[in-house]
Amino acid sequence: MLKAQDLVCALAIRLVPQAWSYNSLSAYTGLSTSQSHISCKRLGDAKLLRQDAGAAWQVPGLNLAEFLIHGVPYVFPARLGEATRGIPTAHSAAFVTSAFAASESTNALVWPTMDGEMKGNSLEPLHPCQLRCIAKPGGEPIYRALVCVDLLRVGQSRERAWAADTLNELLQHAER
Repeated sequence: MLKAQDLVCALAIRLVPQAWSYNSLSAYTGLSTSQSHISCKRLGDAKLLRQDAGAAWQVPGLNLAEFLIHGVPYVFPARLGEATRGIPTAHSAAFVTSAFAASESTNALVWPTMDGEMKGNSLEPLHPCQLRCIAKPGGEPIYRALVCVDLLRVGQSRERAWAADTLNELLQHAER
């Protein structure tokens, strides 16, 4: 069974162009090397990662998009918390607010962290390692993908449709 950290690993492998190894994935995500190895094993079992000998690791974009869009909202439901400082997510992220008219009744949602730039209700991240990934070089596409995943978890119908389209586009443009 997949764990949330596996999805963060899959997004890193798919969206950050580099020659991945268990050590480099560990350094990027903050997971231990053994956790990275186990995550890759689970991703491989779920057909979300191909690790052919001598070839670069590949995360099939269509498979990952399908699971993120249709599976994650049910397997990893959103957990909202108290008001706190954090990194904007879901409808509060800048690239999302530019696509939708602001609603006064909508509270800001943030991933809790002391380094955050916004105050809002906390939305528990899929996994804490995602905060490390989005701060790394090349982390912007991972941030955008995870924001879209959060929109799929908490958004209204129109927002979920937009998030699914944006996520599909993001993962397909990462084709290598």
